[in-house]
Amino acid sequence: MLNNEAGLQAHFVKHLASVFTARVQDVDRRIFVEPPFKILNEDKEVELYIPDIVICSARKIIGIVELKYAPRGKPKFKPDIRKLCHFFAHRKEDIELRDERYLGPTKPSTFRFSRDLLLVYAAVYDGALDGWKNGVRKYMAEVEGEGAEKSLFVLGAGTKADAQACCWSMAARDRNPSSVSTQSFLGEASHERD
Repeated sequence: MLNNEAGLQAHFVKHLASVFTARVQDVDRRIFVEPPFKILNEDKEVELYIPDIVICSARKIIGIVELKYAPRGKPKFKPDIRKLCHFFAHRKEDIELRDERYLGPTKPSTFRFSRDLLLVYAAVYDGALDGWKNGVRKYMAEVEGEGAEKSLFVLGAGTKADAQACCWSMAARDRNPSSVSTQSFLGEASHERD
């Protein structure tokens, strides 16, 4: 049973790690939960950003996931989609990620963004699909000129008995979304085996 966003994160990361282990044993994948990113903001000042989940190959950030858990209402999406677009705008920069452990911080690892970077906004919400879905699509159209739309996927799952799940992407007009996510996350594309 999921009671909050932290539980959703834990369940998602556990499932994703088991998929990586079962399907691609020869491909290294690291999952970071809420790692701090230091990136320049719009005012060219270094600012701390904390994505929910970051998936990396040996040397590259291949996916960033923002999760929302609002089982009795409509989740807020603008800050998370804006954050994902901001990461995309800085995809040519190196990012330092580190594992914070009980015995102290480890040496940071430097990663670059993959050219096939996958940005995911996923929400569990009350299931009132049309209003929320239309709002997200409208906002995605507003940020479309930034280029992130070809990497951005939106997923929604409703909690009401008659609710439907939804999945869409601005990228769908250019390529098959399922092949992008499979190749990027599971490492089936040879250039991601590094």
